Amino acid sequence: MMVTTPCESELANETSAEDELFHVKHRPSASCDVLVLAGAISLDAVHQLTEAALQTVAGDKQVAVDWSEATHICAGALQVLLALGTALGARGQVLSVAGDNPGVRHTLELAGLSQLFPVRQGAR
Repeated sequence: MMVTTPCESELANETSAEDELFHVKHRPSASCDVLVLAGAISLDAVHQLTEAALQTVAGDKQVAVDWSEATHICAGALQVLLALGTALGARGQVLSVAGDNPGVRHTLELAGLSQLFPVRQGAR
């Protein structure tokens, strides 16, 4: 049985199906590969995010994430991003944020992880 609180049902009505769809794009540049994340980064999206993270870490460039268009981030997605950051750290690099989002940043702050995702200079 699924129980929905009045607050949850209001939030569900405010988000459209389009907002909930997760999209990940790889935006390469000469010095950095950017993972652009949009929509709800939910448990259903973790596999797609993992595949994209593995592809970018396989290269030798710096990696950044742009989650400025994300509507939600789940704990599983945070684990993938932490693993990506750890893999980059092993080669002396840092996973940085090229496009921040107040909602995602708040989630990171609540989890005590905000300092692990520094915002790049010139990021929007």
